[in-house]
Formats: sequence, structure tokens, C-alpha cells
Amino acid sequence: MTRAEYIRLKDLEVFVGKNASWINCDLNQGPLYNQPYPILKATDNGVELKQIEWGYIPEESKWPFLKSREELARWRFMYTTLNATCEGLFINEKGKTSMYAGAAQYRRCLVPSTGYWEWRHIKQIGKSGKILKDPIKIPYHLVVKEYQENHPFYMAGLWGTWVSEETGEVVENFTIVTTVANELSANVHNAKKRMPTILKEDLAYEWLFGKLSKDDIMDMAKIQYPTDEMDAWTVAKNFLSALNPRDKFEYPGLPPLGSDEPFNPYQTLSFF
Repeated sequence: MTRAEYIRLKDLEVFVGKNASWINCDLNQGPLYNQPYPILKATDNGVELKQIEWGYIPEESKWPFLKSREELARWRFMYTTLNATCEGLFINEKGKTSMYAGAAQYRRCLVPSTGYWEWRHIKQIGKSGKILKDPIKIPYHLVVKEYQENHPFYMAGLWGTWVSEETGEVVENFTIVTTVANELSANVHNAKKRMPTILKEDLAYEWLFGKLSKDDIMDMAKIQYPTDEMDAWTVAKNFLSALNPRDKFEYPGLPPLGSDEPFNPYQTLSFF
């Protein structure tokens, strides 16, 4: 069996088997923090699939005052750790050792997904015909064309373990690595122009099991999935609570991706 076949087949029947209903995450379950999501971790015996908390928590040596859930909640209000930028895995923007450095070197994981959502910011024309001050945000669903609903692709992730000194609660947690957006993702996520680092099977295997140098890890973390192998479509603004959040939803007057034209929801059609 090749490495690609291994990562695709090893224990992945869990995703499509009758007993895998727990892997379907309810989008409308409150804040993203504190919610369990599935990840793949390397073990001595192969691969472990488990649900752990999304939102990385640094090691006690870095933030020794995080002793309780209340302190953690306050810290998370100030710092966003759902995602870790590829540029800051080892050295942060202040030039110091990153909180993710140890995880990037020793605790890498894969985050399976069948698609993700991003918001496109676009200028909007109001009822008066003038461009409004604040842009409108339109949600999109992005997918890898090769994969279907029951066949996930893999995003690079990092995991850690936090223990509440107050209660003894043990919390495994993770973050998703992001890179500079490819053309499609940049046109959708046009405010920050980032996207998750999506790895094809052979690289996913290396990310999970490989004994990688820092340079190897950085090179892999910066990978952009090819634009022509991805797709994106608009979804309803209430997709978080929708029965089928992936369903396409049309916005009349919305310019195509890549256009600088403003969104005009009040345009009328002329017939000759």
C-alpha cells in the first residue's frame, strides 16, 4: 500500500460507516471555542480519530495564569487561536518563539473537512443609488472538487493538551494552519486573503507521520491548494442555522468573483 492509499484508507471507514454520525458537526451550536471537532492524530499504532476542542490553548509554561475555564475564556476574548498562520508557527510577529512552536514540531494533526465557509466583502449600492459606507458580507462555501460529502480532504492542524489547575479537567485542543490564499480563495476571503493549508494525501501522510525539519514544516504549511481544483458558491446568510448549509443561494445583482463592481440588489431588468 502506498502512503497515499494508507492515509486515504487507514481507519477512514469511520467517516462513512453507520457509526460515524457523531463526526457531523452542528454549525449552530454556539461559539466555535469549546466545541468538539474531529481530528486525526498519529499514534504508535497508526491513526487515532477523535473529537477535541477547536481553539489552541498554549502550554502552561507560556501562559501560567490560565488555571481555570473563566481565565481561559477571558484570554480567548483577547487572542484568536482557531487558526495559526503558517508564517508564525515558530517565530511570532514580535520576533519571539511562537506559542505554536512545540506543536508544529511534535504535535501535528489533520483536520478532515468536506468544505468550509468564508465571507466576501463587497461594496453595496443602497436604495438611493449611491455606494454605502460599509461593505456587505456575502457567505460562500468552498470545496475541493475531488471530494464529496462523505469523503473528506485534509487541512493541516496542530494540537495540544491543557489541564485546568482549578478542576483537573484535561482538554485536548487544536488549531488549523492557514496560508496565503490562492486566487479563488483570495477573491472570496478578500478581507484577509487567507485559506486553510489543504494537503493532498501524500503530504498529509508526511505532515502526520514525517520526521520533518523546521524548514520542511514551514514549506508544507505554506502550500496553496490549486485554484483549478477548488470550487466556491454563495450560500444563504443564515447558513449557520440552515438545514443544508452547503446549499447554493443566489444573490441577484452580485458581481462575479474577481469583479470590482459593487453589489446592486436594487437593480431592475429592462425589456425591449
